[in-house]
Amino acid sequence: MKVTVSAVDSQSPVKEPIGFFMLDLRSCSTGKVYKWYRILHSKYKSSPAVFASIYLDIEGQELVPNPKIKTGNQLSILFVLQFDYEY
Repeated sequence: MKVTVSAVDSQSPVKEPIGFFMLDLRSCSTGKVYKWYRILHSKYKSSPAVFASIYLDIEGQELVPNPKIKTGNQLSILFVLQFDYEY
């Protein structure tokens, strides 16, 4: 799955595209395995990355945060998934 990453300014409706990263749907499971994904075709010279996971959420099962996962400053991240179907 191609996930497009954009920067959003809270004071204006402008979204600035940063790049994208790929999630492999075959690695999807019920366990939460987080890893760093490098943003591809980034407009920045540094190598930005996203700490993300793809997992199956079973309905009725309560989500419990994993205390082993350390995160830095809490950020508000918005993922907008767009699916393009070709037939």
